[in-house]
Amino acid sequence: MTFYDRLKTLVVESKKSFNQVERELGYPRNALANYRLGKQPSARRLSELADFFDVSDEYLLEKSNDRDHKKIQKLFNKLNDTNRQAVLDFIQNKLNEQEISEVGYTTVTITSFIYRGDYVWQQGRLDSKVDIPSAQVPDEYDIVIEPVGSDFFTEVKDGDLLFIKYDHKVDPNEVGGFIFNHEKFVRIVTSGGRLLYVHQDNPDFKHYVEENHADEKEFPESVIVNIFHTRTRSWEKVEH
Repeated sequence: MTFYDRLKTLVVESKKSFNQVERELGYPRNALANYRLGKQPSARRLSELADFFDVSDEYLLEKSNDRDHKKIQKLFNKLNDTNRQAVLDFIQNKLNEQEISEVGYTTVTITSFIYRGDYVWQQGRLDSKVDIPSAQVPDEYDIVIEPVGSDFFTEVKDGDLLFIKYDHKVDPNEVGGFIFNHEKFVRIVTSGGRLLYVHQDNPDFKHYVEENHADEKEFPESVIVNIFHTRTRSWEKVEH
């Protein structure tokens, strides 16, 4: 398609004739029709035609197929600051949706571990889910946890996700505890049904181990495979 072909398409779509466009722009008769011979317009005339048809210079010269760019920019410039931000937020949301559909995401279930003080963590939500790029999800992991409110997990911040793998297969509902960073946690269930994990530095740790008939030798070793930083949506591979 030549410059003239693209110009002709715009003239036809505007439901006007070449002569009518020439009159409205103040051009001599047949000034536009002469471009069918392959002549290129001057920079000034190119800009005038682009403004007239609400397209970019690049579109007329076939350097771009984005014919609506200029129109969108003109409309955007008419918005006040509040509405401009609303439009930008809308576009970002649509881009995120598009990325999900194009890249392919995997939904993972998250278990929250909420610090309650005195070296005690409470297991929180079991139904929280998040979408993560499929290509970046570790090949092997047993549980995804979200530590909340403690600096014990020194590698992460609140909101980050830890992909954990046990050193052997276990049933999380049956195991009496686990080992993390070479430190032990015993699993207890309160009378109110809360699920707690008590760290070995808690003064009552041994009491809970005995009360729950937990065998510390059977505690699985937990290893962080990857960390997903939700704020930056970036990955950190943990070396062991």
